[in-house]
Amino acid sequence: QNMKKFEQLRTDRISVEHRKFDTLANMVKKNIMISNAKGELIYMNNPMYALLEMQSDDVINKVITDTLIPDSIVETFEIAIKRRSKIENAEITIPKRQKVIDPVTGEYIFEE
Repeated sequence: QNMKKFEQLRTDRISVEHRKFDTLANMVKKNIMISNAKGELIYMNNPMYALLEMQSDDVINKVITDTLIPDSIVETFEIAIKRRSKIENAEITIPKRQKVIDPVTGEYIFEE
């Protein structure tokens, strides 16, 4: 019973810390993208989502090369992974995408 209670308290504490981090990351005016050691994206802040016109389902827990993130970001990301450090002031290009309706599914998709 004590272990069950401990695990619930631990889970609650982790949840609170994630919410704090998310709040702070969204207050920053810079775009933030974080990955784990496997190269999977685990976090992007709201300005980054808005800039890329994406949602969390499009990128979170996916390897960056399996997403629709522009190649210039992927290249910079891969350099950061190799160096095991952050990359600042890298020049990247984000092409404007157009929102269209997929004729097969009837859902909105983006085209470059």
